[in-house]
Amino acid sequence: EPAFFNRLPERAWLEQRLARSLQQADSYEEILGRCRIFGQEQQFLIGVRVLAGTVGPRQAGRAFAALAEVISAALLAASRREFEAAHGRMRRGRVALIAMGKLGSREMSPASDLDLILIYDAPPASETSDGPRPLPISTYYARLSHRLIGAITAPPGRRRCIPSLRPSVLTRARYGGFTRSADQCDRCRHPAWRFLRRGDGRDHD
Repeated sequence: EPAFFNRLPERAWLEQRLARSLQQADSYEEILGRCRIFGQEQQFLIGVRVLAGTVGPRQAGRAFAALAEVISAALLAASRREFEAAHGRMRRGRVALIAMGKLGSREMSPASDLDLILIYDAPPASETSDGPRPLPISTYYARLSHRLIGAITAPPGRRRCIPSLRPSVLTRARYGGFTRSADQCDRCRHPAWRFLRRGDGRDHD
């Protein structure tokens, strides 16, 4: 069909299609599986267009990036729901997933890594989460980041999540994986925010 080859899927369409698929999932593991299948199918369909010569590398790069964003957002939402069932929510806590590297610049290919930073913000008064197994703020978001990494790298998925850290916070990596607080970003505002502006941040609170 000519329309298939001449038009790449837009982000809104990808979100709707994935959402419909995930509505049928009965468990967290099934959500991960459906995200992997959806990603592999859409990668293949984008690749077919590239091989047919109807879209160029730049267009394909933006399409691969849109696909990665949609899946990453869905996995973050699913990971948060699963995590909150055990540890509750952090009062007035917010997170933003920052896209770096090829994803941030919209130049992805099927072999690109996912370079992500998870920024969190919670008032000091929120000392612990409100779940059956409460956690302090830094531990809460560090473990949430590990849950997200596990979701993205769950086998047999091919996509890797690389904890891409700014040079100024590499020495603090052992405290939080690829998680950084908004306050930490503010303290290193001049070098950090210039670096972060290359990517794309979306609040998933």
